[in-house]
Amino acid sequence: MIGLRIFKEPEIIDMLKEVGIKNVFMSYHFGIQDSLNGITNEMLNKVIRDLRDKDMRVVLMTTITNQNAKVTLHICDTAYELGASGIEFNKIFIQGRAKNLTNIGLNLNDYNTFFTQLKEARDKYDINELEVRRSGTFGSDTVNTPDRFHCSAGVKKVCITPDNKVYGCTCICKPGYEVGEIIDREIYLYKDFYNERSWCLGDKMGELGIDNIQELNDPNIKRLVKTIK
Repeated sequence: MIGLRIFKEPEIIDMLKEVGIKNVFMSYHFGIQDSLNGITNEMLNKVIRDLRDKDMRVVLMTTITNQNAKVTLHICDTAYELGASGIEFNKIFIQGRAKNLTNIGLNLNDYNTFFTQLKEARDKYDINELEVRRSGTFGSDTVNTPDRFHCSAGVKKVCITPDNKVYGCTCICKPGYEVGEIIDREIYLYKDFYNERSWCLGDKMGELGIDNIQELNDPNIKRLVKTIK
């Protein structure tokens, strides 16, 4: 947790700058922060101020539930007031500490409210003032057209773990969900990995109760054929 680490050791900011890091992405949850993280919003506010004082760009990673979807625009306003350069919304996944929460999933009305206010926020803020993004976990836009959603898992981005395994994204980063591996510093995808891209790969696998990504592909998944540049 970068926010907690910087709060305890603010000198880390100078270390980050020394190695050329200009952007810091950190979790900041509205309404459910104490349930998901071991650091309060007040502590994170100080971290944001310290980062901004050092001319670092801060992007907030925020989880949306049925409790805060209706205040999506207000969340963007707060992020801007805090001095964040951007905010990225992720749909709640019932995993990790979120397993302690109940009845927080989104229904269609919540999706409609979220997408409506997301567009309002994007119309309100220039991208250079506050970049407002949402992850693929929400799937297709239920309100606005045209819908340009395309899942980027394993296509435009991957998640790499210390054991050199490659996953489509952080939402499907667990044993059995590998889509490739690192060999001689190159990122290889398995031949039979395929992402149809019209839906969020992680969300679809959770919806179907799939425990192994091979269930979406052919059994012959271990042939390495291409790299991501």
